[in-house]
Amino acid sequence: MLADEEAKHYKAIEQLRVSGDEMMDKPSSILSDTRSIFQQIQDDPKVSLLSSKDQMALYEGARDLEARNRDFYVEQAKDAKNPKVKALFQQMANEEQKHYVMIDELMQFVAKAEPGSGRWAESPEWVRLDDQLYDGWKY
Repeated sequence: MLADEEAKHYKAIEQLRVSGDEMMDKPSSILSDTRSIFQQIQDDPKVSLLSSKDQMALYEGARDLEARNRDFYVEQAKDAKNPKVKALFQQMANEEQKHYVMIDELMQFVAKAEPGSGRWAESPEWVRLDDQLYDGWKY
C-alpha cells in the first residue's frame, strides 16, 4: 500500500519535470483503507499479533522516515516559486502525513494485542484514520 503511494509521488514529480504539468492523482484514501484492514484483523479470531521490540523498532523507523519526507515536501513547497510545483509539494506533504499517521496507528494497534490471546485489550476507534483530516491541509 505505502509502496504504491510512494510510486505515485515519484511519477507526479517526473511528470512535472518532463512536461511542466502537475499530474498528481486525487488525494489517497490510504487511511480509510487502513481503518478497514484494522477492523478486519480485529474481527478475525484466527489473527494473533504480538509486538516485539524488533518489530516496533522497524515501524518506528518507517514512521520517522515518513515524517522526514513530509518535512522535506513542506520545505520544498515553501521554497517553490511555481504555483504548480508548490501545489504538488503541498499535496505530497499531506500524503506523507497520512503515511505517518497510518504507521503510528499500526504501532498502537499492534501494541494493544493481548499476549497469547490474539485479541485486543480495547476496541480502538482509530479517529485519526480519516483521509479528510489531511486532504487540503496547508503547512
